Amino acid sequence: MRVRVGDPTPNPRPHPRQELAHAHEEARGLMLSTEDLDLPETDVEDLVSALHDYNLTTVVMYRPFYEWMISVHGQNA
Repeated sequence: MRVRVGDPTPNPRPHPRQELAHAHEEARGLMLSTEDLDLPETDVEDLVSALHDYNLTTVVMYRPFYEWMISVHGQNA
């Protein structure tokens, strides 16, 4: 549940599968971005299942190690 400071009513965020279904019903495109697909707790099979109705285009970007380290350091500082 997401609550904004000063907002008396909570703004519940729908489950990601509900968001995907809603976008699919409205024929909207999606863009997903993550650096976490290699983590053990990432359920890639669930992601594949959730996206099975979409015509997918996958874009993979390589980030040089030293650029990635600078980014990680900045995020964790």
